[in-house]
Amino acid sequence: MPCDPDWERLLTVAAHDTVRNRLMLALGYYGALRREELISLRVSDLDFAHRLVSLRAETTKVNGRAWCPIARRSHQLLSVISIRS
Repeated sequence: MPCDPDWERLLTVAAHDTVRNRLMLALGYYGALRREELISLRVSDLDFAHRLVSLRAETTKVNGRAWCPIARRSHQLLSVISIRS
């Protein structure tokens, strides 16, 4: 776990990165997603209406489907991406 100064540096650098990378950081952090869960996400795994991420069974540690909420900041970044598409 990074200490506070390291975390602040990471957020400062990420603020200038692409929306995609900021979104992945936000989804991973706020959703406590493991690397495999994060990189395996598909657009179809995102439930915008209910602000949920579906984690498919093949990507979870317990091999069962799971859901995690999409944090407000992640949802804002998703809105930016959908506007650009």
